Amino acid sequence: MSGGMRFGRSAAVGNAVFRAALAAVLLTGCGGVGKAVADAAAANRGYVFEGRFGDAVNNSRRFTLKGSDRNRKRAANSRTVGTFKDTRDGKIYIKVAIGGKTWMAENLNYEASGSTCYENNAANCAKYGRLYNWSTSRRACPAGWHLPSDAEWTALTDNVGGSEAAGTRLKSAEGWNDGGGGMDEYKFSALAGGFGYGGGAGFSDAGYYGYWWSATEYNATYAGCRYMLCNGEGVYRGFNGKDGQFSVRCVQD
Repeated sequence: MSGGMRFGRSAAVGNAVFRAALAAVLLTGCGGVGKAVADAAAANRGYVFEGRFGDAVNNSRRFTLKGSDRNRKRAANSRTVGTFKDTRDGKIYIKVAIGGKTWMAENLNYEASGSTCYENNAANCAKYGRLYNWSTSRRACPAGWHLPSDAEWTALTDNVGGSEAAGTRLKSAEGWNDGGGGMDEYKFSALAGGFGYGGGAGFSDAGYYGYWWSATEYNATYAGCRYMLCNGEGVYRGFNGKDGQFSVRCVQD
């Protein structure tokens, strides 16, 4: 397996979407996702992945920009970094303005029922923030902030030059295994917080993958998400079972 990739108990995650995606990565290596992920999605009808090569499956929308358009978007994009306090627990968060929206520049770390620390270790909450099931993620953001929709995630990646290279531009330079960090050009500082399953019974992928919920519901069982991986250039789009536990980034109302 290239890149020294490990998956621990990833195969135990209880839905076909990420089983398919992870199987594709196991075949192609840490940074070799793309067409393989799209093919895996095609084998699991009803689920959507966008790969680093711009693949689209099952009517997913694909946003591609030519090089000159990307450069203009990036040149016009403003980045203003500041902080705010979550009055519920006094925690201070970094925030960053990208493309007219203000995002948290770190993962939410608000303790709520339905959330946990990776491997139930408080040190991982301090490093990565908490992991939330989808229902909890929808109400976990502070007043004046909300869980981003699929459209807001897409606008974010469009504003940093398109989903195919957004991972490189949004990932933190540190905190990713196998030298898989990004350039953090926009001070978004995405970290590989991994995921939880079984209500905190199991965890996997910290240091290798970061997964974030979107507020967009797919159906009664699945909801939308975005994910990034070590040595991968993109921000990838998919759906996951709502009982999975992912990171949360809030966006200001």
